[in-house]
Amino acid sequence: MIKISALTIAVCLLLPAFTHANELEQALNDYEYGHFAAAMKTLEKLAREDNPEAQYHLAFMYFNGDGVENNDEIAAKWFEQAAMAGHAGAQDILAYMYLNGRGVAADPLQAYVWYSIAAENGVFLANKIITMLEQEMTLEDRVAAEMMLEESRAMVK
Repeated sequence: MIKISALTIAVCLLLPAFTHANELEQALNDYEYGHFAAAMKTLEKLAREDNPEAQYHLAFMYFNGDGVENNDEIAAKWFEQAAMAGHAGAQDILAYMYLNGRGVAADPLQAYVWYSIAAENGVFLANKIITMLEQEMTLEDRVAAEMMLEESRAMVK
């Protein structure tokens, strides 16, 4: 009979998380030092494994054209995945993209939704933009935006 300690089980369960944290840290260091190809490779791997922080940083590489040709559509896709996973920074940038029609069709109601969710997750400046958007919305827009917001809240982790 094999005896497995609780410590052994804990180490086995936590090891993948440490590995991903180290990979993410290395990718961010690579990015910081301009080693964009190495950063891209690792971030893309982690993003495909549903790591919201990697999705966020990968999206920024496409958004800014860092080491890759600027591609707002791909950036929006990765920002949206990170936003849906609860990443406040990604929620804020995705709202910006909807507000400005960058990588997605301009949609002030979607911008309102994402800025609202970002504000709920601690993005302070999002509240100022929400106030601005509310001033430009009709009553019908407000009702539609609030319904969209409730639906989106239910889907965000």
